[in-house]
Amino acid sequence: MSSKRQGFLLNNITATQTHTQPGRCPLSKIIYSMIEYSRMLQYASQYGKMHDGEREVLRKGDGEKGRNGGRDGETELPVIPDSLAVTAPTQTLSQVEGDTLQLSCEVSRATEQHTHLSVGWYLRSPEDATVSPQEILTLSRDFVLRAGGPYKQRMTAGDLRLDKTSATSYRLTIHRLQPADQGLLYCQAAEWIQDPDRSWFTMTRKQADKTQLRIQPIDRDFSIQVSTERRSFTAGEPLELRCTIDAQSVPERFFSVSWVFSSSPVAVIGPSAVPVLGPDYVSREAAGHMTVRKESPAVHLLKLQRLRPEDAGKYICRVTEREKTPTGDFIDRSKRSRNVQITVQPIKSNITVTLSSNSSEVQEGDVVQLTCSIHSTTGPLSVAWQWSEKKGSTPPQDLASVDRDGTVRPGPGYRERSSYGEIRVERVQEDIYTLSLYNALPGDEGLYRCTATEWVEAGTESELSWEKIGEKILLCGVGVVADAQRDLWRLCLVKPRHNPRVPASVTWRFMPAGSGSSGEGGTAGEFRDLVTFTREGTLQWGEQLLGLGTRTTVDRSHSNTNFRLSVTRAGRREAGTYQCSALLWRRNYDNTWNKVANRTSNLLGISVLQPDVAVLPSTWWCDVADGVVIVVTGI
Repeated sequence: MSSKRQGFLLNNITATQTHTQPGRCPLSKIIYSMIEYSRMLQYASQYGKMHDGEREVLRKGDGEKGRNGGRDGETELPVIPDSLAVTAPTQTLSQVEGDTLQLSCEVSRATEQHTHLSVGWYLRSPEDATVSPQEILTLSRDFVLRAGGPYKQRMTAGDLRLDKTSATSYRLTIHRLQPADQGLLYCQAAEWIQDPDRSWFTMTRKQADKTQLRIQPIDRDFSIQVSTERRSFTAGEPLELRCTIDAQSVPERFFSVSWVFSSSPVAVIGPSAVPVLGPDYVSREAAGHMTVRKESPAVHLLKLQRLRPEDAGKYICRVTEREKTPTGDFIDRSKRSRNVQITVQPIKSNITVTLSSNSSEVQEGDVVQLTCSIHSTTGPLSVAWQWSEKKGSTPPQDLASVDRDGTVRPGPGYRERSSYGEIRVERVQEDIYTLSLYNALPGDEGLYRCTATEWVEAGTESELSWEKIGEKILLCGVGVVADAQRDLWRLCLVKPRHNPRVPASVTWRFMPAGSGSSGEGGTAGEFRDLVTFTREGTLQWGEQLLGLGTRTTVDRSHSNTNFRLSVTRAGRREAGTYQCSALLWRRNYDNTWNKVANRTSNLLGISVLQPDVAVLPSTWWCDVADGVVIVVTGI
């Protein structure tokens, strides 16, 4: 409700004058101040609702002609009620240095006009009330967060924040409390209004009840301890050392951990947990043989994957704490652990070797197979095979060897036989090695030696070397019984009665003695393919391979009608029945092939007798009327 007030008569006010209006403003004074001839300022130290309404200003005549005074103007003077409310619980809190504190404050208003609020927290010393309060953090009327002097850096670090959790609730959060935060904390709010000239005016300012905060300083002292499962190791085993920091609020403090071995730096881990390695350990860590890491804020690990004899010695852990003082300076405090004595024993080899053969005596042309089994190994192995005469009158000859990485190397005098496949060395399991000699000769009789060697890595990463830690040698004697020997060759004649250039494929087949009757009139048992001359002119070897390709040769004539199979130094293994079969082919217009004829030769039986007699049957001829005659002869 608005009413027009009686105006005040002003008579040439040249200086500030004070007037008291009983009944209208009983508790305040209204001050009028002449700014210039036509301008005047009215100031009231306290307005109430009673002053709401229009106000007139009358001016008395100033002596100029024609002017006896009159009404100078009027203005509307609304009075806004004070509705701002700021509340917070009265409380006393005890916190430990490094803890987190949260305080809440309720701020509300019921003003109809458009106003802004600013909300902030302040800290006052309980000992001296005359000291101005310290601003902690304020949300300004422009919604900008502003921290007080010493709190600016802490807000930048993320340890200080102010959140508006609801329409009227504000929450202050202080992480990592410090002793300087102790005192009386309170919330203060102000309500602002903007004048027509766009300037801001504080309508009211109020404080909530205070919180008494006590900070218990943490114990800055700390202790360290180095632990390990045991202190005596064998070379090649892993070593784990853990340095444990025993202190209050370790995550909020800044520790650096240094590992030292026999006065030489191993590694340093700063608060950022990034390790800096000593010069002697850079290559070792790069090779994956060393680990330095921060397992938790209070536990640091040093792990050496493969210990060496030179790793034996004293290990210590040195911890340094960097602390920032209230003046902004840094101070360092260091402590070191007790010495941890580590002993490293050289690796002792406990390998055991057993050597066995398939037979102590084999027939000439049979297979000699030796097995070398090695047990209780810790490092890589290498195996060497050697042969020597039974009398031992000549030095052993190298047959073949298997390196640490599994590479097989034949001996100088046996490379040719190895290339034919007559000598084969294999690592059938991790600790089992075999030597196989196919088509044994009388000269293969003698002593066979298996030498197993165990190795371990030695030296630094830049100069790694292998050190022999154990070796075992076992001997095994093998006899070879000489067999009757005679070179045999067999000829297969294919005689087509039409163009001899017709494509043909010829296969030699063999059935060992004892698996069926042989000779003329005999019935064949189970034959196995030896070798096939394909129609393209290539050779295809079958499963039954005589002499493993070393004593067996095949050839054919230019006319593709004679196909010969030869075996040198024939023995009992070559005794049996031989047969030859031929296929004639025709190529179609679409490059496919059709069989034109399929013929099988007569059977040829071969017997081998001791000591030097070979009984060979007569030559059989077989005339085939369908266009192909196949003849097998034995010599």
